[in-house]
Amino acid sequence: MAGTTLRVVWTPGTDDLLGICHCGAEYLAGDPIDVWSWLLAHPDGHEAAR
Repeated sequence: MAGTTLRVVWTPGTDDLLGICHCGAEYLAGDPIDVWSWLLAHPDGHEAAR
């Protein structure tokens, strides 16, 4: 995964985290393990963002 940037951003006013992949795909979830699993599984699962 060299040269890639993955971000997890807290959504103010909620318990949700937004995972943002280097490809621009986004995934919103309340569980940090769920968000990181989705990000690290690239590209599997990116088409099924919540």
